[in-house]
Amino acid sequence: MHHSITSSIFLSPQYRTLRYVLLCFALLLFAYVEVLYLYPHVELLPFIAFTGNTFSCKFFPIMIAITALSPLLLKQHYAVFWISILALAFLFVWLQQVVFNDLICNYFNIDSWKKNVHFLHTWMDILIQFSLALLVVLGIFIGRMFKYWNKEQEHKQRIQASKLRMETETMKEQVSPSLLCSTLRFCGESAEAAPKETSETLMRLSRLLRYQLYDCRQEKVLLDSEIKFLKEYLSILQYNNNCNGFNLSVSGPTIGILIPPLLFVPLLQSEETPDKHTFIDINIHIHNDSLTFELNDNYTQRNDTNVRNRLEQLYPQKHNLTIKPRHVMLEIQIR
Repeated sequence: MHHSITSSIFLSPQYRTLRYVLLCFALLLFAYVEVLYLYPHVELLPFIAFTGNTFSCKFFPIMIAITALSPLLLKQHYAVFWISILALAFLFVWLQQVVFNDLICNYFNIDSWKKNVHFLHTWMDILIQFSLALLVVLGIFIGRMFKYWNKEQEHKQRIQASKLRMETETMKEQVSPSLLCSTLRFCGESAEAAPKETSETLMRLSRLLRYQLYDCRQEKVLLDSEIKFLKEYLSILQYNNNCNGFNLSVSGPTIGILIPPLLFVPLLQSEETPDKHTFIDINIHIHNDSLTFELNDNYTQRNDTNVRNRLEQLYPQKHNLTIKPRHVMLEIQIR
């Protein structure tokens, strides 16, 4: 809660006025202390003049830097930015310490503090003031750049979330039109010769499509439902001669375990031409908080880019995917 309030004060547009008021108060306090140290016995009017000089020569370079130099940094014109910052800080320190300070002293007939010191001390003071002015300007920029960085991170997170949703929706369409058409064609051809097998296949296809249309709307589904879907999918592949057979074994407790929908099916797919002599062997093992999916088939190449991206979003630092020719191993932390 405290972190949220602090972040809002420094980043939220509704607190912009408050931030500028606090900045002016800090600069005014700094100017008051500096003039009180250099001219402790001066009268009120010259004291106000010296304080206004010190305040103005620190406030205006900050405003110029924020309004005019911020775009240079955002556009990555770093050389021009740093040269401008250094020139701006030195210019206003020179105006404060040499130009306006001497004008005020001459107008009020006051001896400048530099009158009784060596000129090296004067230049040393100018360098110190230059360093302080530079630190103040850069400090303001750090806060401003943090604000831009925070907005950029939020924008990237929104893009990643949108990308993940798009990838998830795409992956939910695992029954490709070609597989669907092929299944329906086989069913049509064998409807009279093998009506029972055709009926069972159509029911499998119906359950498979229903799972994709309704169950997969949820962010997570039961592992048991995903395993049933996987069996239906493998049966459809076998019916379409995309494989010779399959084995799906599950070990360990599966009750109550939730996983993202259609997590395993993309690992079964490849751009290679399906081999009807391929035997697909799948073993799913659950132990404590870990789930292991092991696949052995005949494919040597897989398009795993989307799979890896999705796993990185769903299980960051909690998964391990190993893909080799004819073998896939996926380990995830399910809790």
